[in-house]
Amino acid sequence: MKRSIWLWSGLAGMLVSVVGFAQVSGGPVPVQDLQTGVVEAVGEEVLAPMPFEMQKRIDAIRAEVTGNLLVADCNGLGEYSTIQSAIDAASNGDTVLALPCVYQENISFLGKAITVRSINPTNSATVDATVIQGTGTGIGVMGAVTFGSQEGPDSVLTGFAVRVAVPVHPQIRTGVSVGSSWEGHSQNPTITWCKISNCFVGIKIGFNSGATIRNCIISNNGLSTRAGVGGIICEDAGTGHTCGPVLIKDSLIYGNQTGTLGAGITAGNCTDLSVINCTIVDNVTTYPSPYYGGGCGISTIDSKLTLRNSILWHNTATQGTTKQISVTVYDYEQVDPWNTDAGLTTIEFCVIDGGLQNGVLARPGWGRLHWGPVASTAPAFVDAPNHNYRMALNYDYPVYPYFDMGDPNYVPDPNEKDLDGLNRIDTGNCEGCRIDIGAYEYHVP
Repeated sequence: MKRSIWLWSGLAGMLVSVVGFAQVSGGPVPVQDLQTGVVEAVGEEVLAPMPFEMQKRIDAIRAEVTGNLLVADCNGLGEYSTIQSAIDAASNGDTVLALPCVYQENISFLGKAITVRSINPTNSATVDATVIQGTGTGIGVMGAVTFGSQEGPDSVLTGFAVRVAVPVHPQIRTGVSVGSSWEGHSQNPTITWCKISNCFVGIKIGFNSGATIRNCIISNNGLSTRAGVGGIICEDAGTGHTCGPVLIKDSLIYGNQTGTLGAGITAGNCTDLSVINCTIVDNVTTYPSPYYGGGCGISTIDSKLTLRNSILWHNTATQGTTKQISVTVYDYEQVDPWNTDAGLTTIEFCVIDGGLQNGVLARPGWGRLHWGPVASTAPAFVDAPNHNYRMALNYDYPVYPYFDMGDPNYVPDPNEKDLDGLNRIDTGNCEGCRIDIGAYEYHVP
């Protein structure tokens, strides 16, 4: 039986890659144990040298987590060469740690209450270098990442770039798939600190399913020529089925496309869709449905929507009469026996292109829409053309930074961070110490 041996080198610990760690190939060489002096035989399977700084980080994570830590790396530095093989070996309460690499595979959580994470989920460079790229192979897999077997909040995906290979199988054009009619119904998995891009659908949440999505960037998904694609889709499956609850918080959604309905977020018969502290910008709908009224940023049908402390700006349509409607609320059934809150909508402490009058469309009427303060002055983004949607310190009309203008009663969750990993409210130096509007919190230097 072959054995796997860690090959240590002081020099290896000094090598640095793009995310701060070296990746060095191993080979069948004689290895001397530096502690015992024993020389292993030539020809045994030798794992690549583990850089010293990376091993220190792994050891620190191992000390932090409960359960076992299973390390995956497609370059040969881990105990497992794929994330899925580590998931297969994991038990409830375990953590799968994926080292920086492009994992060309689809993964499924298999109903396990485990955390699948990168080595530093809040570090943008690490996320960019730790990629799950769906391949279009595998039976019963609906996305590059699939939650399809009753996963709950303790099933956690954190710190990955997720995309799909092109061309791919039609069913594997989704970045993260939550629930499906083929594999049962998930409950409410947790997705944090992920960048999901270049998919037909960034995150697709099926009927009888929900999700918690926090500190994520959902960008450049969908196609301008197709319906049913875009950033995040929460879908029902006909009469008697609902989806939700769905929480989207402290996230950025931009550059997504669809043929009709909401390019940023679309929800159908969702029992509870909450969009809190988000920036939803530059999403494009080719031809908004005249029946449902557009909604280039967010479009809901027979759903309960809470939209708070968020920016919806420059979500546009290339055709049709509703070319710049940010939010559409359509209450088709009005009295839905399966979703009694359908059409109930709250919008407050938001910045909406066109304001309530020209940026929000409620059909057939406004009877179930409740609103608070909504601003319509253009937000002062640092560099929107290059997708830097942080607020600039610019008070020159016609732009405004919207510092300390969110819900005055907002209380951040324990350890809640903005998209840069900063405390959600800058209590060190602020005027009134209110939350900022959008995915980023301005901190005074």
